[in-house]
Amino acid sequence: MHPLLLIAVTLWTSSAFFPGALDRQLAASARRHLPVEFALQEAGHLHVTFHRDASGAPAAYLQADATGPARLALYGPYYLNGLALRPVDDMPVDVCESYFYALLDAYLRRQVGLPRSWLGHELQRRAELTMVDVPRAHRVEAYLDAQASFGAHLLAVANELDRIDRRRHERGRSLCRVLDRPLPLVELWESILGAAPYFGAYFEGSPLGDEAVHWSRSTLTAADKRFLLDSVLHTHWSDRSARSDLEARYCSG
Repeated sequence: MHPLLLIAVTLWTSSAFFPGALDRQLAASARRHLPVEFALQEAGHLHVTFHRDASGAPAAYLQADATGPARLALYGPYYLNGLALRPVDDMPVDVCESYFYALLDAYLRRQVGLPRSWLGHELQRRAELTMVDVPRAHRVEAYLDAQASFGAHLLAVANELDRIDRRRHERGRSLCRVLDRPLPLVELWESILGAAPYFGAYFEGSPLGDEAVHWSRSTLTAADKRFLLDSVLHTHWSDRSARSDLEARYCSG
């Protein structure tokens, strides 16, 4: 093969537009022990597209419809690094949170749509128990939004802690040595797993005929959070010992 052609083929096959790009990006995060197995399972069901509309959602799951298959729509300036997908460990916390929200939204919605999915049935059951103030037709929608928000927030903070740990190691230091200090991200981690409330958003028609976003008064319970940690993220992170979670992550090497 001609060297220039080989270079072109290499660039194409490693680009964000070549099949499997999402799998490769997420697999790199999984090797860092970020709990993204759910996203790897979902990657094969998603077509990745890019846009430049800064006013839209940075990352969004779009269900399959007449315009195309199920897709992950990403804001190019945030999620492209040249022609390649931006590595997750290079994403600022807000960009990362939006990304994982879209992936969790996709995964949870697909599970609910699978008639033989235990996880889908359990999500529906818990939605009825938790989102009691939401109109029955929208309880699952609100519950999935709350769970995706909780999971994405936690994953984004975990990723940001990884980024800090990497930068400290580059300077010959360790995040492990400062975990006993009142670090904002550690306190946020404890809040997310503990008392931080997660409300659910849902869309409902208005008297004018268009759809408006509404928010539940209900929030995720401690059992709901534990359910996502156990059944979707498959992690032992716990509100009972958040610092121990981080010590196990950063002090074991």
